[in-house]
Amino acid sequence: MNNVLRLVKKLVPELVVGGILLVFILAVIQPMRANQGMWRIFDDVHVIRTIEMKNELLAGQFPVRFIQNFGNGGGYPLFNYYSPLTYYVSAVLVFVGTNPLNSVKLLFQVAYVIFAGGMYVYLSRGLKLSRFQALVLSIVSIYSAYFNYDAYIRGSLAELLAFSVLPLFLFGIEKIWKKTKIAWIVFSALVLSAIFLFHAITGIIISITVGVLVATRIFLRKERSVQSLLPFLFMFGLTGLVCAFYLVPAFLEKEYVQYGTAEFVKSGYISAQISLKEILGLTSFGSEVIPTTLGFGLSMLLLGFVLRSMGMYVIKVRKGRQVSSEVVLQVSYSVAALKVLFLISPASSLLWEHLSILQALQFPYRFLSALTVLSLAGIGLWMKSVSGFLKKIVLLGAIAFAAVQTSWIAQPVGYYFSDTFTADDVCSTTTWQQEYLPKDTQECLDKGTEPFVKASETLEIISFSIGHDVVTFETNGGTGTVQVSKYFFPTWKAYSQNGEQLVLYPSNELGLLTLDISAETSRVTIEYTKTPIQILSEMVSLLAVLAVVLYAGYEVIRASIIPMYISLKLNKM
Repeated sequence: MNNVLRLVKKLVPELVVGGILLVFILAVIQPMRANQGMWRIFDDVHVIRTIEMKNELLAGQFPVRFIQNFGNGGGYPLFNYYSPLTYYVSAVLVFVGTNPLNSVKLLFQVAYVIFAGGMYVYLSRGLKLSRFQALVLSIVSIYSAYFNYDAYIRGSLAELLAFSVLPLFLFGIEKIWKKTKIAWIVFSALVLSAIFLFHAITGIIISITVGVLVATRIFLRKERSVQSLLPFLFMFGLTGLVCAFYLVPAFLEKEYVQYGTAEFVKSGYISAQISLKEILGLTSFGSEVIPTTLGFGLSMLLLGFVLRSMGMYVIKVRKGRQVSSEVVLQVSYSVAALKVLFLISPASSLLWEHLSILQALQFPYRFLSALTVLSLAGIGLWMKSVSGFLKKIVLLGAIAFAAVQTSWIAQPVGYYFSDTFTADDVCSTTTWQQEYLPKDTQECLDKGTEPFVKASETLEIISFSIGHDVVTFETNGGTGTVQVSKYFFPTWKAYSQNGEQLVLYPSNELGLLTLDISAETSRVTIEYTKTPIQILSEMVSLLAVLAVVLYAGYEVIRASIIPMYISLKLNKM
């Protein structure tokens, strides 16, 4: 009975916090729930991607890499390169009966719940803020400018979901730093894996940020250098193994597609640079064009935190005093925030020009996701060391600033209502510049092109069938060349009626599947298969996930069954 009362005493305050957060979340997402339509956003592709993900899963493809209906029917390896987790989740929602549009809208709203809840856990359990401080800053998080800009203006659902998970990852990082336990290493690796699988670019951004955060602490506390570094290296390694099925092909097979030559990949960072004035929110009020900003409130509080923490560190060092772990913690967040601020600003242009890893991130302002979380953490650390009255005033002021910004950022420019969703771009790929088209495809099939199998004049096609991921045709036994209405990609394999593998190659500006037919070949089957790299990477991920599951099972047994067994034995004695 006493145990139950203690549990209730612990749960009630947390339930109250959850209820308060839910009230504020519902207020912010109210425009998303205002009607049955979809608010107008830049990235209006999520519903059709969800539908096609569901179709590929029903066709038996897993993991899904190739969307056969995209590319105007020629096929498109979208999820071999673009993080797929968002659309696995939305497709599952459709499987259980949710309308495709509603599944997308629901995920936008769930992102707010994850972000607020994760921020509360991170601040209260990771950085040891009081319940009140963590609650208030969690409310500020869902009112933050860039989070709402992602949701209501850009509409980048994958990036928003990855953004929402960042606090949980930083919570894991703090736990590893304080308690080097395998459980926290595995937890952090799984959370980082989710971030990469939601949006790989955000995964790279937060990895760079955490690298600076950890490196700064190790540098300031040299006696823990080796001891502190190994758990983080293990965590990143485990993340790579879990995500290998996606990350390895996305990297090693990029030469098959046009991604590296796409204009926005090579130079998108130039047009996407934003001024320091805009980053800090000094153009927010009264602006006709909604800026990409951290927001004035968070910016000013962040700068105050950085100046204070760095000043304290310099004073202690100059006076020869010992630098406490709390000051080291604050300085590490300050350095990480300054690094991120630098990479967003035009001052880092030279780095973006010469570092391909930065160019792969495409737009510098994407670092605002990491900067938002770092800002809230920094403000929380600052609040821990000021007087109670001033603390409340500053926190309430932060909410007021954030609410003013969100009042016009979180307002849709309009809605649209439709029961039919299609990929409307010229090549039906749902991507910016068709950057995942095979490198030999210089032009797309025309929209509405019926699937075809064409033969040269010396050869006659008697019959053909084009299924979801297989093409079969029969010839009159002559010789010649056959062209199929699918873009050439190494995943396609052709076989004769005798099981002999035939050579496929791309032809003309469309880069369509083409093969030469001899007189001995009368029936051909062309199948979608997996490349050796894809097969190997999937095996690596499967083994990594299996190891994690076995470890989790061991921990459950160790934590519950073994103590129960010992207790029973003691009672019998």
